[in-house]
Amino acid sequence: MRLPFADRAEAGRALASHLEALGLEHPVVFGVPRGGVAVAAPVAPVLGGVLDVIVVRKIGAPDDPELGLGAVGADGPAALDERLIERLAVSRDYLEAETLRQRAEAARGGGGGGPAPPPPPPPRPPPGAPAAGPGAPPPRPGGGGGPGPPTRAAP
Repeated sequence: MRLPFADRAEAGRALASHLEALGLEHPVVFGVPRGGVAVAAPVAPVLGGVLDVIVVRKIGAPDDPELGLGAVGADGPAALDERLIERLAVSRDYLEAETLRQRAEAARGGGGGGPAPPPPPPPRPPPGAPAAGPGAPPPRPGGGGGPGPPTRAAP
């Protein structure tokens, strides 16, 4: 069976080409460890955004921990599959205890749940190009397109 992508990075590049058309401004691209970060990593630079990692943990079924009833991060509400929970007759006591346990694991894993990093600054114009927009500072002596320390001529 042929997989649609050679690896996760190729999948990320394909995803980035589709997302690029959205014209997002200063996006934050989140990746989930154990595979998702490798997909998200090539997306962020194509979109001109930043990459962040969000750690989530699976909430497994009582008799089959590989069967996911939902997921939870270090904070915020858990995402639960209520239909599956009802079908398996999983108790609320179990769900609460397992959610707390997995939330603690997610918090220990770091990376997720905190505030997103600030957006990147807008790109600077190339050297010698005038700064655009009303109130923009005049070009500095020696080139460059905006404010900053003066440039020095090479010796």
